Amino acid sequence: MNHLAIDTATEILSVALRVEGSHTRSYHEIRDEGLHHARMLLPMVDRLLGQAGLCPGEIDLVSCMRGPGSFTGLRIGMATAKGIASAVAGMRDLSALPLVSVPTLDVMAAATDSSATLVMPLIDGRKGRYYAAVYSAGTRLTEDLDLEPRRLLTRARDLLCDVADGDVDTGGVLLCGPHVCRFMRTLGSGEPPEGLELFRGADFRGGYAVSLLEQAEHHLKVIGYDAVDEGPRYVRRSDAELSRDS
Repeated sequence: MNHLAIDTATEILSVALRVEGSHTRSYHEIRDEGLHHARMLLPMVDRLLGQAGLCPGEIDLVSCMRGPGSFTGLRIGMATAKGIASAVAGMRDLSALPLVSVPTLDVMAAATDSSATLVMPLIDGRKGRYYAAVYSAGTRLTEDLDLEPRRLLTRARDLLCDVADGDVDTGGVLLCGPHVCRFMRTLGSGEPPEGLELFRGADFRGGYAVSLLEQAEHHLKVIGYDAVDEGPRYVRRSDAELSRDS
């Protein structure tokens, strides 16, 4: 299967392409230059296809991040992925769009190799709040969260107590994702909630398109292609929507 994965969920833009034939070839490009995805994404896709010697009609699966993340970034990623998948479906007379979107935090958690009891990927949601979710051994324990840092850590401590049967000394919580250092600065001085041991992963600035390749193919086997009306999931309403309603 020839699989194109697009990660536009944060300011880090990454695209990965895996081509399967007599042997598997992989291609990957990253741009950590701010939210310029609308200008940079399609040229990156074109370059990877050129390196692989593929035309768009030879793509079998397109995947992207579903959210949470940057409102603009998610819209650009989903629209581009749908456009490419629609073109592929038209050229090959497919009955369904070959498109899969995966929750952003699931992809980030799956890319983390840790012995910590819990893993909590983080995305800066602005306004002093972070998008996060908590995982244990690959299993999601929470919905997508949108909270201030101390409230997130309190939630993680409570979950750690549950998972460890009250013995929180058996593990800790690994913070991961592209905004860990920013999260700690927002948290400010002071100790984490009592009974919580934190492991701080370094900010990962490599994008998550490679991890998305694996997660999207698993998603395809378990759930199938996205519904036609599937769109980004933002967790919170945009400033534009709030201003309009007010």
